[in-house]
Amino acid sequence: MRVCLIKDEHPLTAIRVTMHEARRAFDAGRPVLVSEFGREPTTRVTRLSMFHTKETTTFEALREQVNMWRNRYPNQRYYVVQ
Repeated sequence: MRVCLIKDEHPLTAIRVTMHEARRAFDAGRPVLVSEFGREPTTRVTRLSMFHTKETTTFEALREQVNMWRNRYPNQRYYVVQ
């Protein structure tokens, strides 16, 4: 699975969403971020943040990765980059 890095100097915000909302956003072409700090309603996206798009992976592969790490990172949640 490949990931993208943000090249812009201006930080963006990602909003926590459900898996189904993340799927709809992903299918619409919006970047999705998965964070292990899922208690936060938003997270900042910087140049070093890794996010997933249709050009880099499929949502099924992303969901499998999230499920694989669920026991180690139980608070991980989906975020949609705004």
